[in-house]
Amino acid sequence: MPSTNETSTNKKVRVLVVDSQAVSRAGLRHLLKSYADLQVIGEASDGVQAVSETVELGPQVVLMDAQLPNNQSIEALKQIKQLNLDTRVLLLSAQEREEYLYETLRAGADGYVLKDIAPDELAQAVRVVAGGEVLVQPQLAGRLLSRFGKQGRGNTPFETLTAREQEVLQLLARGLRNKEIAARLIVSERTVNFHLANIYQKLNVSGRTEALSKALEQGLITA
Repeated sequence: MPSTNETSTNKKVRVLVVDSQAVSRAGLRHLLKSYADLQVIGEASDGVQAVSETVELGPQVVLMDAQLPNNQSIEALKQIKQLNLDTRVLLLSAQEREEYLYETLRAGADGYVLKDIAPDELAQAVRVVAGGEVLVQPQLAGRLLSRFGKQGRGNTPFETLTAREQEVLQLLARGLRNKEIAARLIVSERTVNFHLANIYQKLNVSGRTEALSKALEQGLITA
């Protein structure tokens, strides 16, 4: 049987920190190190290194600056997703532009938070993304819906969603997690998972990020 220390280590969320500035990487490493369940297993200073370190180290979460020089963040995100390693990518951004957030979701980002986020909230964001959920800060999600939610409404090639499925999708788009959606709708988390599975099937997508992106394109969710 593994020792207590080994068991504790195995339960930690393994994080790769990606930022072009050494000071920023050191700050993030120091911050995440203060949480017992998070472990920084490596660093990268650019998009190319981010991809290679992801292959080499197999992190659960890549915490990456959304504004790497020469637009490397989006390209690195796409390449990491193409690896099919089940690695999650959480972008840390200084920008609030809805267009860029939308672009990152289309590219497969699992989370998008601003750099002014509180330390405890950032740690929780890493945990949420590692757990398989998509996370966008509520204020950003609301602005995204206001900007793009009405585009494409009308004709849709997808099977019609039920009223409850639309409600679940709407809450998901507003940044709520499964447990929060369940509490809001006064149902079990298992029921929420059931609705999400139906939504994915009807939209012909494989996960939350694709579902949100396609729902925005088709005007299935509103501000």
